[in-house]
Amino acid sequence: MKKIAAVVCSLLVAVSGVAWAADVPDWFKGKENDPESQFLLGLAYYSGEDGVTEDKAKAIEWFTKAAEAGQSDAQYGLALMYDEGDGVPEDNAKAIEWYTKAALAGNTDAQFNLALMYDEGDGVPEDNAKAIEWYTKAALAGNTDAQFNLALMYDEGEGVPVDKAKAVQWYTKAAENGNVGAQYNLALMYDEGEGVPVDKAKAVQWYTKAAENGNVGAQYN
Repeated sequence: MKKIAAVVCSLLVAVSGVAWAADVPDWFKGKENDPESQFLLGLAYYSGEDGVTEDKAKAIEWFTKAAEAGQSDAQYGLALMYDEGDGVPEDNAKAIEWYTKAALAGNTDAQFNLALMYDEGDGVPEDNAKAIEWYTKAALAGNTDAQFNLALMYDEGEGVPVDKAKAVQWYTKAAENGNVGAQYNLALMYDEGEGVPVDKAKAVQWYTKAAENGNVGAQYN
């Protein structure tokens, strides 16, 4: 089962319920030095909604101001834009820099994306130990994709000794949170007695959940 590798993009959505005045939001006046307001203005320029003209360069400018002041959502948004080359030339080094700052501030999506970059050697030398470290932080905070990837690393002995019991632990958390790959892999573990005693009833339970969510392997099994 391949790791989940999609970059999390949930942060960069339009801000609703804010009244904008042409391309200069009235609410921002007098708040030029407030990091939260700087982030919101960057988000407005990124989304280009509610009367604000989309301008990725201005989004980068205001995200950077907020990020340098320690606003973790701005740090994550800035990292994401550098990671994907969105409005700015792709720059993995800057993506790593800002993901790290956001991750250290507790941003779970940044922790997951940073783990993924270390896991795949994307912009940094591959480092499974750091991948495990950041997957674990994100997984403990409830990030389902991190829980699944962490389970895979314990399952396959990637960066850590093989530990089927820990794999089952993290597959279970991810499966309970609706991760279809985890549901299927957990069913396999119960079916084959890996990390847990053989339990055909639980195998059927998790095959069924994965099957109902469209997993072809689970449907077949």
